[in-house]
Amino acid sequence: MGEPDDGDRIFALPCRKGVYEILQLLDRPAGDGEAAHGQIARLRAPRPSSTLRSLAAERLVAAIAPDTWDTAPSPLARFELTAPVCEVMTHLNRLEALAQERRGNVATPRVRL
Repeated sequence: MGEPDDGDRIFALPCRKGVYEILQLLDRPAGDGEAAHGQIARLRAPRPSSTLRSLAAERLVAAIAPDTWDTAPSPLARFELTAPVCEVMTHLNRLEALAQERRGNVATPRVRL
């Protein structure tokens, strides 16, 4: 087997604990498509600053007011999704809706006592 390519790394990211929740927060349809670091930290995702750095390194998330990534962002620092991940989130949201629909259509087995 060869080395993993960029796509493998990018598609592996949502499997890391907390990444999908951060992407969902940034993608919320009723919001403005951005969130403050304080909001992200409240998700209780493990190491949110590290996770944001990983997402930014893959160009999936951008800081609205670019600053150094050497220190933890202030609670007011704002982040947004980049264009490529917006399209990916559209597909992930469709898959999630389909899964919820299918779970709703599955008959619950009756247990007789």
